[in-house]
Amino acid sequence: MLYISKDKEIENATVNEKGQITIPSKMRKKLDTRLGSHVLLFAGPESFVVSRTGPIMDGFGSFATNSPKASTIEEMAETKEKLYGVLAVLLNAKEIRFEYPDEVSYAYELFTNQSVDFAYALIGAISRKQGCETTVTFDRKAAKLAEFSGV
Repeated sequence: MLYISKDKEIENATVNEKGQITIPSKMRKKLDTRLGSHVLLFAGPESFVVSRTGPIMDGFGSFATNSPKASTIEEMAETKEKLYGVLAVLLNAKEIRFEYPDEVSYAYELFTNQSVDFAYALIGAISRKQGCETTVTFDRKAAKLAEFSGV
């Protein structure tokens, strides 16, 4: 059964021979999208959701596996800034639900305010939530976090 809240609308669209769909004009107006607008698609097993985003989503391209590695401090800082933006969009997207939302937010804060790897911050926060007193790591930066102990 499908339940739709009063503030949501449904429109039909058809997939063309190229696998493309046109977002109906009523939906484009509601999302305030126009030529060049950025959208993000969230796919599920039976459906997908379209969400309007900003140009910050261009940052996703920087993290593709075939993109060149950052070689200077400035390039690394720029890449990290783009990642901040991408994470912020994902954390604020109503269409995404995180299994551990408080821990993801905590990890994001550590990542943006300290020189801590996001993955380590998230692992530490989730481990703490699960009742672990500490998580052992070889990573020197992660070992500085309250949730970790260095080897």
